[in-house]
Amino acid sequence: MTKQFLTKTRWLVTILLLITFAVPHAWGAKITYEFSSKSWAASPANWTSGKDGNAFTANQGIQVTTGASGANGTSPKGYTGINKIEVQYCTNAKAGVGTIKVQVGSNTEKSFSVTKPSSGGTTIKTATFNYTTPETGKVKVTATCTTNSVYIWSVTIYYQTVITLNKNGGASDGSIKFQHDGTAYVTSSFTPVTRSNYTCTGYWTAASAGTKILDDEGAFAGANISVNSVPYITSSKWAYADSILTLYAQWQSAATCSAVPTVSAGSLKGSIL
Repeated sequence: MTKQFLTKTRWLVTILLLITFAVPHAWGAKITYEFSSKSWAASPANWTSGKDGNAFTANQGIQVTTGASGANGTSPKGYTGINKIEVQYCTNAKAGVGTIKVQVGSNTEKSFSVTKPSSGGTTIKTATFNYTTPETGKVKVTATCTTNSVYIWSVTIYYQTVITLNKNGGASDGSIKFQHDGTAYVTSSFTPVTRSNYTCTGYWTAASAGTKILDDEGAFAGANISVNSVPYITSSKWAYADSILTLYAQWQSAATCSAVPTVSAGSLKGSIL
């Protein structure tokens, strides 16, 4: 392997790394409700019980027996653009047959069959419901049982976070969408705020002062950002626990902007225009 080849390879790797780290990534939100009673009490917020379970068993969840078949609960709030729901469940050690159903708003109900285990039934498992076309609304979970027992332990909701970017004196509002389990962030999902003769310094929690959440290109302004103990970003991933949010553009006069540094791919030496 020649020295020239090794040198070219190193330059190629360096350029690829520069390109990779220059592309911002955006992720959406998820929330997990863990149940604590047969009447669908849960953390971080209680669900509305349409029908109670038979009992609650620690480390297993809401017990649904043949006598309590059809037990159901509805999430305390609706979510925008749900693309996946996971229901964590288990059964008796070697018995337990039924169906877990989920419904978002008034949309079509989806079903998952719980089959009789040969062993290890009390181990928590996951029933996954995917939505090719995201749905919006409250989540209803129903458990039916034909052979005792089925237990509902928790529910995880994956949803889009759609953020309004308030123009705050600019010419037009903007928006940005975060999608959990999404791929690399694409600029087509980000519509920036505009203002003639001004440069946006980023998007903040208030019209003035506040906390900066996104930069002017829609990327996270930091790795871990919390506002009043509410995490907005954790480990560079979206963590805001709500699906409705408005951030405010803040501005500086374009005349105060500094020169833009450029990098030559051939020399990788910085220069100022």
